[in-house]
Formats: sequence, structure tokens, C-alpha cells
Amino acid sequence: MKTAQEIELRPVIFCEDIGDIIAIETSVYDAARWQAIDFKSSLNEGGQMLCALVDDLVVGYVFWHENEEAERSEILNIAVHPMYQRQGFGSLLIDAFKLKKQHKLSVAVRETSLHVQQFLRAIGIECVRVHRRAWQIGDDFEDAFIFEQQ
Repeated sequence: MKTAQEIELRPVIFCEDIGDIIAIETSVYDAARWQAIDFKSSLNEGGQMLCALVDDLVVGYVFWHENEEAERSEILNIAVHPMYQRQGFGSLLIDAFKLKKQHKLSVAVRETSLHVQQFLRAIGIECVRVHRRAWQIGDDFEDAFIFEQQ
């Protein structure tokens, strides 16, 4: 893994970073992946986004929204490029997010995203409930596992 001096964590600059972000989305998610318009729309609605860069290349990102009414910081999307997975980038992004969040952390994870569930448990974020048939992917439905941490 790169040293801390070689990794840059910063807010996303949409027009500069969206190409790399979409490339990561495509390489990480089979279905239900976000498009550029989804990120832009959510950013316009108050979403916040940090990215991790190595040699000026975005290798991962975390995207969240502060839900003031529910007093929770909801992670809407997090991904690390496959070439950089299992090297601590996801943990770095979560740690940076935790410094910026204002409320309890909450993230919904697809039931088939076992590697994400394992990652969250490994860093101390636990599944607290299940929303049945939360997402429709094609003709199928998938449950959402809701993970939370204070």
C-alpha cells in the first residue's frame, strides 16, 4: 500500500473526477450502478463526497448525505477500484467520513454484497435491521441490510 504521504483525500471536484468515479462504479458493481447524473443530482441536493487519490488518479470514494431530520449521516455509495481493494483505502475513506459526519452513521448494503458487509463488520459497524425487497434489480428484488454506528 502507498504511504499516507502518497495518498490524497479530498472533496470530489465533479468535472475533474467523475470519469474516474464512473470507471470505478463500472468495475465494482454489476447492477444498480450509479450514473454521472445520479451523483450530480445527489450533490445538488446536499450530498457530500470525498475521494482517495494515488498519483492523481481517483482510486475510491465515499458519498453521503446528512439527514438532519433523522439525525443520521447516511452513506449512499462507497467504492474502491478493484486494483486497490484490501489495501486500507476503504478504511481511510470511512475514517475521513467519520471526521466530517454530524450524526450517527447509517449505510444500506445489498444482501448480495457480502464483501461490503464483511468490511463494515471488520471496522465495527454492525447490521441492525433488514428492509425486505428494498431494491428492484431487473425482475428481482434484493433486501437492504442496514448497518449503523454511533
